[in-house]
Amino acid sequence: LRQWSCPQEVADLLRNDFRIRWQETRRRQKIPEIQAFGQGLQDLGRAHALAALEAYGAELCRHSENFQIDQIQMMLGRYEEMLALISSRGYLQCE
Repeated sequence: LRQWSCPQEVADLLRNDFRIRWQETRRRQKIPEIQAFGQGLQDLGRAHALAALEAYGAELCRHSENFQIDQIQMMLGRYEEMLALISSRGYLQCE
């Protein structure tokens, strides 16, 4: 793992707005919602030059487009792990 800067505003979005969307997406398990969630993360990562976040969103979209349910479940589970790695200083540990 290496550490990279994650602006506080992005960390707040990931912990709040996106976390609520993640919970609903995970609960409902609807492919269009999974794709929208992944695209939102991809867009957020792109807008803030956070390659790992952009890649996470892109991978989630790819798995949902191919209906790879096991991979979707794994990726949705990793979101919570990613949140746990955000420190109060606005940093995100990523692979």
